[in-house]
Amino acid sequence: MQLKKYEFVDFLRGIAIFLVFLNHIPRFDHTLFDDLSYLQKKFFLAGTYGVQLFYIVSAFTLLISLYRRSEKNYFNFYLRRIFRIVPIFYLGIIVHTHIFNLEPTNLKNILLNLLFLNNLIPPSNDLILGGTTIATEMNFYLILPLMFLYINSYKKSLIFLIFSIFLLFILNKFFGHFYPDHTFGNANFYRTIFVQIFVFLLGFITFFINYKFLVLKESENKDLIKDKLLKILPLIIIAALIFLLGKQYTEYFYFRNMFFVSIILFLFVNFIILFEKLISNNLIFLIFKKLGTVSFSIYVWHWVVVTMVWNYYFSKISNFTGKILIYITVSLILTYIVSLASYQIEKYFIKIGKKLTDKN
Repeated sequence: MQLKKYEFVDFLRGIAIFLVFLNHIPRFDHTLFDDLSYLQKKFFLAGTYGVQLFYIVSAFTLLISLYRRSEKNYFNFYLRRIFRIVPIFYLGIIVHTHIFNLEPTNLKNILLNLLFLNNLIPPSNDLILGGTTIATEMNFYLILPLMFLYINSYKKSLIFLIFSIFLLFILNKFFGHFYPDHTFGNANFYRTIFVQIFVFLLGFITFFINYKFLVLKESENKDLIKDKLLKILPLIIIAALIFLLGKQYTEYFYFRNMFFVSIILFLFVNFIILFEKLISNNLIFLIFKKLGTVSFSIYVWHWVVVTMVWNYYFSKISNFTGKILIYITVSLILTYIVSLASYQIEKYFIKIGKKLTDKN
């Protein structure tokens, strides 16, 4: 079945990968941050939440696919996901471990990375920079069919979202007995599916809010818009409550910010869906849509390209001050070119996965 591809999906992915790209730019040389002003540092750090935007978009687009395909055999779903992610991810492991001298440490760590479990069983080392983010996405794929069966309405998705907040703090206490020196606020735990399930559930809510438009293909009208605004209201209230609560503990600081910013991103996604027709011919929209088309390859390869651009040219400049915009632009253009080539490999394996599932 040929599914309609919405242009706003690639636009949102483009925004997400650009935020991630910006966030990682200053991380390759410690002196880089020393040359930045306070506002510049905050600007780059804001890109941290590009991952959350990815997760929201991933959840609602996969739900669109599941509803339209109406497949009872979820083996096909898993097969498509494997052929979509695994080839480039494994290739990324080979390149990253070589360029960044990442240590496999032992067979257990290698297997955890290959099976996308390295974010669940600490301590383990990523064999690809940012690998925990991809592992969390794959963890979500694993449980999505089960969630699809039980979370089948807006009301249920909202209830599960609220429940996930309480569950997270319970799990935080529980895991404290096994890893007393860590909390879910630490970076490694923060990126796990246990924490990020809240964000994926925002994708569920996005889907059910826009169900009539995305699946039933009804045109936007006053009644649909009114219904959408009413369903968004509880999320605005939750965001306001989260914002009013103080930064009490280190882990709570991460939770608070992630919860709040993710809801803002949720509102942004719904805004884009509502007004896509008004902005789809805008140059900025088209640029980010191009980035979004190859966003997975950009995520895997931008680490490599940014490092090489820095090492082979910009690190040798005696006065780097004021040249960061040039560094960003050059790195982004080269990353996009490399990712276009990588995307051809992606498409090849996606076609294989599609052929295999079409036979089942």
